[in-house]
Amino acid sequence: MLNNISFDDNAQYRLAISPIEQESRTLSLQSNASTAEYGLSSKVSYQLVLQESEEVLAEQEIVVRNSYRHQSSALLSKERERSELQSELSQRIASEIFRQIDVVNKQTLTTSDSGSNEGSE
Repeated sequence: MLNNISFDDNAQYRLAISPIEQESRTLSLQSNASTAEYGLSSKVSYQLVLQESEEVLAEQEIVVRNSYRHQSSALLSKERERSELQSELSQRIASEIFRQIDVVNKQTLTTSDSGSNEGSE
């Protein structure tokens, strides 16, 4: 078990998630050409695969962005803010993956229910 997530080789689905790619870039400059605002982005790709047939049920790339003001007089607090924003972006990515998988799961259940109803009529 890792981070309260259990792994089962016999699971019906396999979720493959790429490493998070994080990027920082300058969004605006101050009059002295130093950075006034930074933009942070995080990107991840995932695949949800049906183990039995290796059918890819969902494949997506998720990108989330945020920005923060930079003040050279408060470097420690700005570094902490940057770290917190990166954690927030990671949480948003995780939430979005689970939301999208939930939609796929509901569609899969609906499809399998309608398929099983056809044979019982």
